[in-house]
Amino acid sequence: MTRSAWLRRVPGLVALALGGWIGWYAGTFPELEGGHPGPALFPRLVAAGLVLCGLLLLWKPGPAEGPDVEPAGWAGRGRFVAGLLLVVAFPWLQGLLGFVPVAALLALAIGLMLGARWLPLVVSSAVAAGVVYLLFTRLLGVPL
Repeated sequence: MTRSAWLRRVPGLVALALGGWIGWYAGTFPELEGGHPGPALFPRLVAAGLVLCGLLLLWKPGPAEGPDVEPAGWAGRGRFVAGLLLVVAFPWLQGLLGFVPVAALLALAIGLMLGARWLPLVVSSAVAAGVVYLLFTRLLGVPL
């Protein structure tokens, strides 16, 4: 296997290793009595997703370098940095404005950066923020 083929598999190895570590570490979390889902549930779901994606990336690592693959330009890098800044600012903004408006605005901003159409984006951002809020506060009893 060539060096570039190995390099294309690095993201899969990283996702696999990170998923394995998260799954192992979540096993150290305390368990709740009575069959209720404990604090390890969501980290284990994330770990399972990472392991699955890592395996898929190892199986089919993506396109080889060639003329049809364009490197990310400044606009792509700017969207990446803006998305990271939005995620980092989320806890601070949530404390100021509350969960639902900030989650809806975050989903709206990321959708705009990805080029989504306005009307479906506004509706889906509002619905998703409301559903997540209700799921956590009503069903799981977790205050947001």
